[in-house]
Amino acid sequence: MWWTSQAFSEILFYQGTDGSVPFTNWLNSLPPVVRDQCIFKLDQLDEIGLVDYLPDAHYLRDGIHYLRIAHAGVLYRTFYFELSHRVFVVSHGCVGGNIEWETEHAILHRRKLIRSPGRHLCKPAS
Repeated sequence: MWWTSQAFSEILFYQGTDGSVPFTNWLNSLPPVVRDQCIFKLDQLDEIGLVDYLPDAHYLRDGIHYLRIAHAGVLYRTFYFELSHRVFVVSHGCVGGNIEWETEHAILHRRKLIRSPGRHLCKPAS
């Protein structure tokens, strides 16, 4: 997998019941320049952690945050939440979209993961 942690925090991914990882499926569908920006933002999250001054990071509600990327007038969002101290789980990504619906989607992922972490938690390959 493309992700390598810098060890300040840990980045994990939500995995669906069918074994798919919504974020990586979405990421792989993006143009390379946007994909690189998304990876850069996750690197920042990994290196800095959950702080108020992380560029383009926004808190929504119920523990859900998103990283915003703008490219060619299009907004791309990566939704994530903190599972425990310095452990972040990336839920999914979207292009544009309804922010309220996407927030609800991330909240649902968080609830499923908390109920059954072994089934819904994907650790990146080393």
